[in-house]
Amino acid sequence: MHKIDFQPFFRRKLIQLYVWLLVGAAIGVGVLEYFYPAHTYLHWFPVIPVFFGVKGVVFIKALSWNALYGEKNLLNVYLLMKVIKMICLIALAVAYLLFLEETRYHFIVALAAFFLLHLVWETSFFFGYERILKQEKSNNESTDS
Repeated sequence: MHKIDFQPFFRRKLIQLYVWLLVGAAIGVGVLEYFYPAHTYLHWFPVIPVFFGVKGVVFIKALSWNALYGEKNLLNVYLLMKVIKMICLIALAVAYLLFLEETRYHFIVALAAFFLLHLVWETSFFFGYERILKQEKSNNESTDS
């Protein structure tokens, strides 16, 4: 059985993630500027898309490593990434809430919106990854018989 080249898939999904984050950030800044034009919240707003962008790269690298060294523990890697994301997300929220008391509500709402956006991306990523694995497995089975 040969190794599957996931690099085009990973590259496409990473570009998709950054486009989604940029569009979400632009909409978020537009909404914040429209409803709260004088707020200092916008100084900290870029932390949220950057957090999810870095998390997306780590997610792709972890699954890339998993694809390179065997797919036996794919579910474990995926669930571990979910746990790490939740711990980092909670740490980010707690840090913001402890050190910056103004606009707590706005930060949590924006964080939740980006979390949902990232969750949709992560789900589509995982389903696409699984689809490629299943196609390759069926191709290998059909050539073996």
